[in-house]
Amino acid sequence: MFLTALIITESSFYNQAESDQGAMGLMQIQPDTGVSLASETQVQWNGKHTLYNPSVNIALGTYYLSKLVSRYGDLDVALEAYNHGPTKLDSYQRNGYRPQGYSRRVLRLYYDLKSQTDA
Repeated sequence: MFLTALIITESSFYNQAESDQGAMGLMQIQPDTGVSLASETQVQWNGKHTLYNPSVNIALGTYYLSKLVSRYGDLDVALEAYNHGPTKLDSYQRNGYRPQGYSRRVLRLYYDLKSQTDA
């Protein structure tokens, strides 16, 4: 359910989604990030359009989020890093600012979805 909430937030389950910043696929992964993640996970990379493959995109996005959770030790902060990028998030935090809007949106949707399935 959590990944469902994240994917709905990122792309509304449209696997051909592309953001204004160039993030692609269900979990909206930047191509440069996709190249690095594919190398780390030994996923075959066939150019940026690889990110339109739902199974590859979800595998890479899940792995990336896992790395961010390990790095920050907190799911809320990891979600903000996923959305803003870790470099930008680190800069925000150095300046005393911690964004919360994205993580709240994903987690609220997750809890809504979970309550519907628990009913």
